[in-house]
Amino acid sequence: VALPTGALMLTEPLAMSVFGSEYQAGTSTLVILAGSAIALVLNTLLGQILVSQGAMWWRFALDVLLAVVLALASWQMVPIWGADGLASASLIAYSATTLALILPVTWYWNSRPAIQGVNEA
Repeated sequence: VALPTGALMLTEPLAMSVFGSEYQAGTSTLVILAGSAIALVLNTLLGQILVSQGAMWWRFALDVLLAVVLALASWQMVPIWGADGLASASLIAYSATTLALILPVTWYWNSRPAIQGVNEA
């Protein structure tokens, strides 16, 4: 995800011009949303680990965290920065949730039983 995201961020004027000149002003929004795509993918990946371990309540709680952070950040940022504010709120919410996912995922990862020959040092 990082490679195409980086390429998109570097070529944002060209990418936005594909849709017409009226979209040129949205290049900063595209860059912020592209950055949030990395956090979104990590959120999905780490969250799936919890789901596979049967830790649905953890996943649910972290999705509630995502919704609350997104709502609060949007409430503060959208009136000031418009589309850039909403994109930034998305970046903040997904980044915060991804960071919060690290703790339960690490716990579940370390507490799983060793598979003979795979986890032995």
